Amino acid sequence: MVTSKEKSRSIVAMGLGVGKEGLTVVEGIAGLGRVVQHRSKVIGCVLCLKRLKDALKAWNKDIFGNVFDNICLAENRVDDEELRFQSDPSEECHESLHQAQVELLLAFKK
Repeated sequence: MVTSKEKSRSIVAMGLGVGKEGLTVVEGIAGLGRVVQHRSKVIGCVLCLKRLKDALKAWNKDIFGNVFDNICLAENRVDDEELRFQSDPSEECHESLHQAQVELLLAFKK
């Protein structure tokens, strides 16, 4: 007669793949350990990717900032320097205008 304890062991053993292809209970438990270990590696990888995503977002914001705001600021600076150069066409104003235009081109390339 099969006791309930033996019945539950056999159900657990079947869940571990015991009895299929001649596996023993020990081999089935070792297989369960590999499954748990694999799952923890996957969870660790997911957490690592989440940290990488957060780090890349912060790096992107630090390096590039808001690209559209940067372009708008550069355009406004070029407009201001053009007005300044029209009122005072000196070499200094011309260089400032040229520098503002270069910064605008660089803002477009980011």
